[in-house]
Amino acid sequence: MGVLFVISSRAKPPSDEARAKIQRDCEAFESHIRASAHVLFGEGFVASAKRSVLSLLLATSRPSFPLKVFADVTPALVWQFKSMGEAAPRAVTAKDFAAAIGELCRARLETT
Repeated sequence: MGVLFVISSRAKPPSDEARAKIQRDCEAFESHIRASAHVLFGEGFVASAKRSVLSLLLATSRPSFPLKVFADVTPALVWQFKSMGEAAPRAVTAKDFAAAIGELCRARLETT
């Protein structure tokens, strides 16, 4: 399975409790995860710095699967599908999936 995290540029870091739950969940499913992409939206220096910090934090966790941080959903899913190899979804392309996620993200932003 692939795991995709989509993070708003306005999101605050997770609480210690939330971070612990994320860690437990990732450990519980680690043997099933083939690739993990993290998308942290935003442009400019601050967003880039946040992605750099996130990349560093994720690298220290040393998962058994590849993971990478991105600024946009499309390149994240293209990379993820490629990294997953035979485990990648066949019923949808990475670009079509990214378009659907983009619509969900825009809808979410309109309601907040």
